[in-house]
Amino acid sequence: MGGARPKATIEDAQSLCGLNVTQARLEAVGESDVLMLQRFDRDYTDKGYLRFGFVRGLTVLDCGDSHLDRERWSYPLMADNLRRRSDKPEADCAELFRRMVFNAAMTHNDDHPRNHALLRGRKGWRLSPAYDLVPAPVVSLERRDLT
Repeated sequence: MGGARPKATIEDAQSLCGLNVTQARLEAVGESDVLMLQRFDRDYTDKGYLRFGFVRGLTVLDCGDSHLDRERWSYPLMADNLRRRSDKPEADCAELFRRMVFNAAMTHNDDHPRNHALLRGRKGWRLSPAYDLVPAPVVSLERRDLT
């Protein structure tokens, strides 16, 4: 598990709780509340946890993490790849567009191909649930920084 914030993997009710999924709840731990998010890359079976394939946007876009590859860090290129690889390309492209709008509206300035991925399900590849969203408060109405 990467990223700049502390994380842990916890088993709860026969599922792994992790990061960046929509199913969430607050759990009291001692005198603090802990945000519990269900993992989207695992599924519980009677033989243990089944792990789904996961391919980051960098791989999908055939680019690296350096500034030399930034011209390939593109929503249109990601959408083109979803049209070719996704089991449900129309739905995934619409979801990708909603995320792009969300990232702009929420000043999510950590938007890069490592934070988008394809997930292999039972029927094929799909855009993974959104993860690693870190909205930044607007400091100035005259200037907004977006990636």
